[in-house]
Amino acid sequence: MSSRCDGGWPPFPMPQGKPATVREAWAGLDEAANDHVPKWPQPGSKLAECCRGMKPGQRANEFYGRNWGFQLSRLDWDKPAPTLSTGKGASGVVHPAEARKCTPHELKLLASFPSGFRFAGNSSDAEDRIGNTVPPKFAQAIATCIREHILGDRDFTYISLFAGCGGSSLGYKWAGGRGLAAVEFNANAAETYRLNFPETPVLERDIATVTAEELLALTGLQVGDLDILDGSPPCQGFSTAGKRQLDDPRNTLFREYVRLVEGLQPRVFVMENVSGMVKGKMRLVFKTIMETLKATGYTVRCQLLNAMYYGVPQSRERLIWIGVRPDIGPHAGFPPPEGKPKTVGEAVDGDARHETHLTGMAWLMRQRAEGRLGSAV
Repeated sequence: MSSRCDGGWPPFPMPQGKPATVREAWAGLDEAANDHVPKWPQPGSKLAECCRGMKPGQRANEFYGRNWGFQLSRLDWDKPAPTLSTGKGASGVVHPAEARKCTPHELKLLASFPSGFRFAGNSSDAEDRIGNTVPPKFAQAIATCIREHILGDRDFTYISLFAGCGGSSLGYKWAGGRGLAAVEFNANAAETYRLNFPETPVLERDIATVTAEELLALTGLQVGDLDILDGSPPCQGFSTAGKRQLDDPRNTLFREYVRLVEGLQPRVFVMENVSGMVKGKMRLVFKTIMETLKATGYTVRCQLLNAMYYGVPQSRERLIWIGVRPDIGPHAGFPPPEGKPKTVGEAVDGDARHETHLTGMAWLMRQRAEGRLGSAV
């Protein structure tokens, strides 16, 4: 995988062609390796009726003509899946042709994980991990851009904070990275990480108790040796999937990430979070985060990207920050989209046009025009 990175500062990378589809993602799906077909929903229930009757791309509330509280949508073979969430029961995505929710194995492919990636725990645990992760191909595109345009096109080292099940770590590995350590508080996520990255030590505890000195001792590095510090602070407080709260304690975890940036002094840091941070009152949080990151002395830029333009058969908008240490050189810019997004059918062979509106784009562009973000945010 090569990266065609833009060295300037476009507000967003422009789509080149069509998104990846569900059909592409599921092409060659090994049914023998697929999870058992979910028993949910119960025959004769409202949810079963919904699963049978919804048209491709339709949401449950549209099907019923009112708000039933079902956060369900039916996949369309020839379009990307909607954003996969962590909800259970009456939420998630329905198979494009069958009256059932998708299995964890099918969801895994829609998140761009390889078939052999393993999840600890039960199917519900797997759904939670998949809904919370950075899609590996998305992370690979970002890491490849950094490797080729900042790090001199060489293999690199990384540490992952708020590592989750390892979605971003897998993408970094595909891009030529070597994971030295991971920090993850959730027991199931940490167990999943260990299953798939047995060579990488995992600190399974509150990040507030982890020090830069401890990570340096664990990895054998000196301050400034690490290439990339990756992190996705929990985003539930910002998420558009539920009520956004300015005082949600999870909204301050990014400060722990910044503390370790300052202590480790990596050449590059990458931070990911949800698009909800640039909506409504949450813009105040976004401004605070930008000011805090800039105070580290790094050249920092932020962009709203959609994973479906980077080989992921899922529409998933995320804010990405890339910070470069002052002595390293110019910022890499952001990876341009790799052709069309993959659809649900291409993830389980489809060719459909797909348009998307990047929520928050207008606001970010206006901030840029007014000089609030600048060429190096």
